[in-house]
Amino acid sequence: MKVYIRKIDKQSIEKQMSYTKEILREFLGDLADHGKIICEGKTTKEKVTVTLLLATDPRFDNNIQKLLKMEGDLAIGDLMVMYKVGSKYIVELIKPTDARHASYLELFGSDRHVLLEGDTVGIDAEDEFSDVLNHNLYGIHIKMQNDALSEDTPHICIGWSAMGDLSSVGNREELGVKYDATWPNTNTRKKGQDVGQVWRFIREMQVGDYVVFADGEVCHIGRVTSDYYFDNNNYENQSVDYANTRKVEWLKKDILRSDLSETFHHSLMTAMSVWGLNDYKSVVYDLLNGTYEKDEIVLEDEAPVIDETEIFAGFTPWLTSYNNPDYTGREKYAGYPRALERLVEFMENKGLIADANLNDSNVEKYEGILDTYNSSDEAKEFDEKNLASKAGSAALKKYIKYIEYLNLPKTKIEIDTFDYSTTKGTSINKIFFGTPGCGKSYHIEHDILGKDNDTKEYVGAYSKERVIRTTFYQDYSNTDFVGQILPKVVKGKNGEKDTVEYIFNPGPFTLALIQAISNPTKKVALVIEEINRGNAPAIFGDIFQLLDRDGNSISEYGIVNVSMMDYLNAYEFVVDEEKKRYTFSEIKIPGNMDIFATMNTSDQNVYTLDTAFVRRWDKVKIKNSFENCKFKDMPVPGMSQYTWEEFVTSINNCIAKHLEDLQVNEDKQIGAFFVKESLLSNNDAEKFAYKVFDYLWSDVAKLDHGIFFNTYDTLESLIEAYKKNGVGVFKTGIFEPRVAASAEEEENNE
Repeated sequence: MKVYIRKIDKQSIEKQMSYTKEILREFLGDLADHGKIICEGKTTKEKVTVTLLLATDPRFDNNIQKLLKMEGDLAIGDLMVMYKVGSKYIVELIKPTDARHASYLELFGSDRHVLLEGDTVGIDAEDEFSDVLNHNLYGIHIKMQNDALSEDTPHICIGWSAMGDLSSVGNREELGVKYDATWPNTNTRKKGQDVGQVWRFIREMQVGDYVVFADGEVCHIGRVTSDYYFDNNNYENQSVDYANTRKVEWLKKDILRSDLSETFHHSLMTAMSVWGLNDYKSVVYDLLNGTYEKDEIVLEDEAPVIDETEIFAGFTPWLTSYNNPDYTGREKYAGYPRALERLVEFMENKGLIADANLNDSNVEKYEGILDTYNSSDEAKEFDEKNLASKAGSAALKKYIKYIEYLNLPKTKIEIDTFDYSTTKGTSINKIFFGTPGCGKSYHIEHDILGKDNDTKEYVGAYSKERVIRTTFYQDYSNTDFVGQILPKVVKGKNGEKDTVEYIFNPGPFTLALIQAISNPTKKVALVIEEINRGNAPAIFGDIFQLLDRDGNSISEYGIVNVSMMDYLNAYEFVVDEEKKRYTFSEIKIPGNMDIFATMNTSDQNVYTLDTAFVRRWDKVKIKNSFENCKFKDMPVPGMSQYTWEEFVTSINNCIAKHLEDLQVNEDKQIGAFFVKESLLSNNDAEKFAYKVFDYLWSDVAKLDHGIFFNTYDTLESLIEAYKKNGVGVFKTGIFEPRVAASAEEEENNE
C-alpha cells in the first residue's frame, strides 16, 4: 500500500495545493479533469469530496484544506499524510510536536512530496471492512414479502414464529422441545435442519457478524447490529411469520449475482434460510471495498471435473440392491429414503442445489427409478421416513442436471460487432415537472415503471435490475454520470507484490446501457431525479448528442467515448442466457432504453435548462391531485378541524390569488404529497410547522410574510404561536371558519 506525504508550505495554505504528475499516476489515478476522490479525516472522521484539477498543473481543490483545518490548525511546517483505504483516502495532519514528524521529514530531501510504501512509515491501513475477516459470515434467504431493506428499520428475519419469543431459550435441547410442542409430527431430519437454522440465527450469530441476503437476482451485504429479538407487530409490507428478527446495517445493496463468481453464486442457492458462508469472507471484503473481480472465463481445457463417487456415495449401495434381480419389494426399495436423504444433505451443505433450468439431458435412468418408486405399493411404508418423495425427486433431478452442466465443455466467447438495430422498443426522453410534492417520482415509479404498491415488485414491462436510478446535484459531474478511470490495487499472486491498475468504473448511464444491450427486446429505464439541480448539459457532456433519436428510438448520431468503449469492448454480456462479447465503434442510446427525469421548477438554487437541451425531451406536467393520496382526509397537526386536503387547497388558493404580490409562479403551490403520512399520524404540531411553514416563510412568501401570517418577527416565533393558537396564526380568510375539535374528538381521531 502506497502513502503520499506532503510538506505544508505557504502556497499550500493560501492557494490550491499542488501535487506531482507522479503522485497522480502512481497514487491518485490518471483521472480526467474534474475527477473526484472521497477524503476522510483520520481524527475527525469528517468526509469531503475533493476534486482533482488537471487543467494546468495537478492540484487539489480547496476542500482538502478545509478537511486539514478540521483535523487541526493548519500551519507551515505541518505534514499531510494520505493513504487509500477501500474507495476513500484517509488524510492525517502531522504537527511538529508529533514524535513521527522528524523521522518523516528526513524522507523528503529537497522535495515537497514523497510517495512511500505504507509499511516503511508505520502507517496502519486497516479499513472499516477489515473486521469481516475476524467475524462470522452468514447467508440468509427471506423469500416471502418483507421490508428488510427499509431505510427506517433495516433488519434480517426468519420464520418459525409459531414457537413464540425465543429470547429465553438457553440451549438447542430447549429449542428442540419448543419445536416438538409446535410441530409434533415432523420427521427427525426436518426437525434437525429447522432447529439448526433457528439456533444459528438466535444464538450463534453475533453483533458484528456479516450477512449476505440472497434476494432473487441480486444480493445485499450487511453487518449485524443487534441481538436477536421477537417482533410480532403486524407490518403492511412484511409477512406476519417473520417475527424472529435482528437489526442490520446494510453496507452494499443490489449486487448482481451474475457479477459474482460461479462458486459464490451457487453458494447462495441453498434451500436453507440461514447458513454459514465463512469460506467467502475475502470475497465479501473485496465486494465492500470495490476491489472484487469475477473469476475468468473457463475454457475447454480448464473445465472442472466433478467426482461423482463422493457425490453419490449414499446411492451406490442402494443402486446395487435395486439392480439385484433376486431382490423384490421391500428389499429392492429399502435403501432409497436414506440414500436420497444423504444426497440432499450433501447438496445443502455444499450449497449446490442448482437452478432447475440448467441443461436438461440424460436423467432418464434416475427418473425411471424415481417414478417406479413413487408409484410402488411396497415403498409406501417408507414415505414417512423419507423426505416428501416429490420434493426429493425434484432435488435429485436438479442435482443431476447441475453435475452435467459443470462437466459441459466451456468454449471461448465469439466477439461480434454490436448492431444497435437489434434493440427493439419505442423509448423516449421525458421530463416530468410540477409543484413540490405533486408526485413526480411516484408517477414514474408506479404509473410508468409498474411498481406494485403492495408487493413493491415491478409487475409491468420493467424489472428491478433494468431500472437504474441517479440524482443530480450541484457537484455532480460527467464522470459521475458516465464513469471514470480510478486506480485499483490488484493483489499479487504467488508472492508477487501488489500492483496498481487503472480501471473504468461505470456510472449510471453506462450501467443502463449495459442492461439495454443485455436485454435487447426488453424495456430498460434510466431515471434521473432532480435533473435541474445539477448542470445537466455539462453532466451529459457529449451524451447530449445522443438524445436525438431516429424512428427506431435509437440515437440518430453516435459519439466516440474511448473510456466507455474500451470498457464495453471488454465486458461479458449475458443475452438470453448466452455469454456474448461485442466490439463498439461508437456509442448510441439503444431503442429499448428510456430516460425519465423529474424537475422541480419552483425550488431555489437550481440550474436553468437551456432551450437546446430541453427541446430533445418530451415534457409532462404532473397535476397536483389528491386522487391517489391515501392520507388526504387525515387531520392536520395543530389544526385538527381541517384535513390535509383542505389545508393544501386553502394555501394553494391563497398563492394563486397573490402570484404578483409574491412574485412567484403557480409551481410554488404545495403538492398533495408534500408531507408523508407519518408526519400527520404523529400529530406533532411543531414538526409539521417546521416542514410546511418553513417552505411558506422562506420560499413562497419571503417577500411578504403578511400575505399568509399575522405579524411575527421570526419563523421560530411563528411556530411557537402555532403550537398554542393553531389556525389563529394565519390571516383571516385563508381558511373557512371552523370550530376546533374537542379534546374527546381529538382522542377519538387518534
